[in-house]
Amino acid sequence: MAAPDDEDLGRDAALVREADDMKAIVRETVEEAEAEGECKTTQRLARARVDKFKAMIEKYKEQSTLLDPHLKDLVLPLATCLKRLSHEHLYEPKDKVESLTRVVRVCRLLHMITTVRGYKTVKKFYPSAPEDVEPAFYLLRSLKEASEARSDAFDEATLESFWEAHCTLLVWLSLLVLIPFDLATIDTREDQGGGSESIVVKIVDTCKAFLLNAGLVRDMAAHLLSQLLTRPDSPGVLKDFLEWSQANLSKDSAAASASDVFLTLGISCTVAAIFKHGSRLSLRAIAPLAWQVIELLESLPESRSNSLIRKLRCKLLCRVGLVNLKPRLALWRYSLGSRTTAGAVVQQTVRREGERGDGSEDYAEDEEDVEEIEEVEELVGSFLENLCDKDTIVRWSAAKGIGRVASRLPKDMIADIIDSVLELFSKTEGDGAWHGGCLALAELAWRGLLLPQQLSEIIPKVVEALRYDVKRGAHSVGSHVRDAGCYVFWAFSRSYSSEVMGEHLPVIARNLLVLSCFDREINCRRAASAAFQELVGRQGKIAHGIEALTIADYFTVSSRKSAYLTVAPKIAAFDEYSGSLAEHLLDTKLFHWEKVLRELAAKALATLVPMLGEKFAHGALIALLGKAGDLELDIRHGAIVGLSELLPVMRESGFTLTEAEIGEVLKLIQAVDDPKYYRGKGGTIIYEAVCCLLDGICKAKVDLPGDAVGKIDHCISFCLKHLSTIVQEYAVNAFKSLCFAYYDGMPLETQIQRTASKYMDLIGKERSSLLCQGYVLALGSCPAKIMWPCADEVFSCLRRKALPSEEADSSEVETRVAAVRGITSMCKTLSSSANTGEQRGALMDLLYGSIIPCLLETIDDYTIDNRGDIGSWVRHESMEAIEVSLFALDSLLREGGSGAPSTSGKDNVETNVVGALIKQSLEKIDRIRHAAYFHTRRILGLTNLEKNIECWTQLREIYRPGSEETDNSNLFDHLLAILRLEQYRNCAIQGLALSAGGLGDSVSQTAVSSLVRSVEEGGEGMLMAVAWDLHAILVKKTGTSRVVVPVMRTIDFLFSKASLVEHGDTKLFEALLTEAWGSTRGCRDIVLLQVALSLIANLTYAKDPIFTASFYKLIAALINRYPKIRRCAAEHLYMRIISFEEDEEERFDVDRATELVTEVSWDTGAAADIKTARLDLFKCFGMEPPKKIENSKVQVAKKDEAMTNYAALVNSAGY
Repeated sequence: MAAPDDEDLGRDAALVREADDMKAIVRETVEEAEAEGECKTTQRLARARVDKFKAMIEKYKEQSTLLDPHLKDLVLPLATCLKRLSHEHLYEPKDKVESLTRVVRVCRLLHMITTVRGYKTVKKFYPSAPEDVEPAFYLLRSLKEASEARSDAFDEATLESFWEAHCTLLVWLSLLVLIPFDLATIDTREDQGGGSESIVVKIVDTCKAFLLNAGLVRDMAAHLLSQLLTRPDSPGVLKDFLEWSQANLSKDSAAASASDVFLTLGISCTVAAIFKHGSRLSLRAIAPLAWQVIELLESLPESRSNSLIRKLRCKLLCRVGLVNLKPRLALWRYSLGSRTTAGAVVQQTVRREGERGDGSEDYAEDEEDVEEIEEVEELVGSFLENLCDKDTIVRWSAAKGIGRVASRLPKDMIADIIDSVLELFSKTEGDGAWHGGCLALAELAWRGLLLPQQLSEIIPKVVEALRYDVKRGAHSVGSHVRDAGCYVFWAFSRSYSSEVMGEHLPVIARNLLVLSCFDREINCRRAASAAFQELVGRQGKIAHGIEALTIADYFTVSSRKSAYLTVAPKIAAFDEYSGSLAEHLLDTKLFHWEKVLRELAAKALATLVPMLGEKFAHGALIALLGKAGDLELDIRHGAIVGLSELLPVMRESGFTLTEAEIGEVLKLIQAVDDPKYYRGKGGTIIYEAVCCLLDGICKAKVDLPGDAVGKIDHCISFCLKHLSTIVQEYAVNAFKSLCFAYYDGMPLETQIQRTASKYMDLIGKERSSLLCQGYVLALGSCPAKIMWPCADEVFSCLRRKALPSEEADSSEVETRVAAVRGITSMCKTLSSSANTGEQRGALMDLLYGSIIPCLLETIDDYTIDNRGDIGSWVRHESMEAIEVSLFALDSLLREGGSGAPSTSGKDNVETNVVGALIKQSLEKIDRIRHAAYFHTRRILGLTNLEKNIECWTQLREIYRPGSEETDNSNLFDHLLAILRLEQYRNCAIQGLALSAGGLGDSVSQTAVSSLVRSVEEGGEGMLMAVAWDLHAILVKKTGTSRVVVPVMRTIDFLFSKASLVEHGDTKLFEALLTEAWGSTRGCRDIVLLQVALSLIANLTYAKDPIFTASFYKLIAALINRYPKIRRCAAEHLYMRIISFEEDEEERFDVDRATELVTEVSWDTGAAADIKTARLDLFKCFGMEPPKKIENSKVQVAKKDEAMTNYAALVNSAGY
């Protein structure tokens, strides 16, 4: 066996890639700690080393056993070094600060290893010689004193890490106190204070102080105390500690401080650990003191609010109770044999506890009475009470305690306990009691205390727990109960044989599969799947167990949608489970409190109907029709969505509706046509459900009279006016189904009248744009048979709603989105039904002449309101519509059509479309940018449009698939190759300027860096071309701040990052200066003024005459009406002045100018002072100040204008 073990260790060692680096850090730390003289490693380097070690070792937290082959090399050098440092500190004291700093650095690494691998494993490598006890303790005490003093002599990292050193030394001492000698024999150091306390008392006193700590130090101190006080030579100290604990716990609550809560936790943890490690015989003597501690813990006010105190009290209660109960292994206990982990654990536990006590074990068939029956009843009663606690950790502790204590009680008492546990499964009890009851049953089953004849009573209770789901307000509770129920069945599968479980297996299997498919919570579905896997593996008598297990495994049930719509139908293929699955959906999940789950349940039910046959389908239909008018929202909604899915699948399966069922459907149609049906809470989701119901009725083609069809039409029209876009979408789907199901056989004119004409008329009459969104969507969704005769009229109506009107406001954006979607639907309908040459020609004319030009306008919608760039919604839909339109063109050309007359340049429709998409591909909004990228790439894949798209080959190369699909940086870098294509450069610059000059830092930085790289690669010609394109945008969009501001920012970036001032010419600079200064006249936009001044300031770095003109305008801006702008102009002036060359300093009075710019308060100073300083600045630079305009005529004109405006106001008011 040695060879395989060595081989495994070598394999595990190879899995730790950072082992050599971690060992190197340990080696460096040890060498530094043992070096002579002052430590030369700085605080920063030491922290960097520790952080690196931490980052490497924390990777193995979940698989810490991989570190085992390396633990010796990691821990032993550090532990040996720590031992050496402790001895030096005690016997060869040097600089205390230096010594403790080295100790802390060593302990930090040890603590990190301990945190990952666990103290029980790591401390095996610590030194354990008796001579180490005193050095380790006195070093701990010195560290404690230093941490309390918080001396400035220690660096910050050391002060922050004292607690790690405390933990490490406490762990080491917990090993050292186990030496098999009387500790008094090694107490060689006299107390420095002159007292006579032994080292044991000193350790106890130090640990008592650590019990006040709120963190891991407290737990390690409790562990050390438990090891020390349970030594055979420490009974007196143990009794003193318990008396001290009682004294601290019995303090007056009014005088208690906040730190007393931590002390209470420390005492509880210590006493519980003492009763874990001590022998039964020695602990029985102090059990009465422990009972008093328990009573004090129960009486504390903070125990009611502190779950950790209650958990520790419950744990202590169990361990003290076990001390008073004799270990026994009853022969009546059910045992599966040594094959199970449970049986082996119980036998080992009882044997170990018996050996720890008096060495005897009780295997009596007819057990004797338990001593102190009242204490036992009180103990069990406390456990049962804690099973109902509000916190899970307390319930877990109580369940474990009740299992351990019950294993030492007689059979009749255990029966009473089981009865009491089963009483927790009552509707009057809360979810905590159900959860605690499940945990207790699992613990009792592990120990074989639930006999086979009791399972018939227990299993129905657990099945109820699997279905526990109680609604509370807007949510429900019960997921932890269902999870615990799965744990119970998992425990039963491992604890009982298939012969015992045989009659119960079908019930358990069905309920676990139902839970794994249909539970709302992922943890419950996974728990049910795991329990079912254990059931199949251990019992083996499950029908189709292996097949069902491979279908409903841990991963497939992770997705709720997959579990409902994929896993459940496959499981339902087995007859043994189909009925349970369908019944659960029909009885429970269809009426669940959550809307999404009801809709999923309806879809899942529809997938199961064909497997369950016609009888089940008719029964489900009648049941749902009866609940469709229920007053409770959840039931009514669930019934409606269930019917909407059930009716179509019944038709597909060939199940014919009876006359009675059709009559009930007619009643339901009449009910949903009444507005009163939607009143009350949840009206919107009822609208959604009704639209789905009408869609389902139409798809099922239920035999309805004409008036019922009219009511359906009226109801759909009513829902189309709803403000919810979801209701509108469902109503449009119902409208399309209505057209195909009931209008298809009517005369064409009647169909047009009832659909296209009707909705065009409603759109024209409806004044509110919000209320006609649904009409617009419905109009675009008309069937091809209706669409072809009136395509031009339909498109004209959609176009009017897609383009902003002269008085448009932001509320129309949603309508424009709906109109563009309607155009998309219209294109899809016409292109899929263009079967004749005449239709193809008409469609091509419509596309070239109307649809695509309209979409080129909608893709330029940049409406903004308080919601942001809401025009992006229109642009996004427009790109989808453009793709559909060009795919339609490609289809027409492929089928032999000829393209419309196409000229070069601006009149080329396809090229203009690609240019518009390129602009969007470089926009600032990620969603728009990536959508445009993918739409463009798909359009460039249409080979029939190649001849109509300029530079098609180059664009195909640029838009090839790659990593740029998800990476912003790659996307900008990749697409800026378009700047080399003159036909599309202007479009690319328009989009790029909005990204580079936008406010978003990440997008702006990425876009700017990509632009700079592109112009650098393209040379001076590319830089100038880009600059002139940006200037053209400024000229075209003058007065539009949304465009002008980012474009000016982009030009600024070209000056600062691409050296435009060195490569530009006078003509360009004059044009930019004219646009920048012109944008400031009469401007009240602070941001635009700031950006314009920044551009003018950059132009001052050019040579004359641009320098003089831009500098003049910068000085002129010093009397702007806005203080912030005056200050901004002064700052730009100062930055330019201090960058003057020597020849410029000789030309101007730079010193005086600098004094004026820096000393005058341009934003808060007096107006007269500012004007005087401005005039002086003009003189400093030899410039003629602007002349004052004689404005007497202007004042008269303004007066006349004011009087005219006032007269107009009076007249408009009706005076």
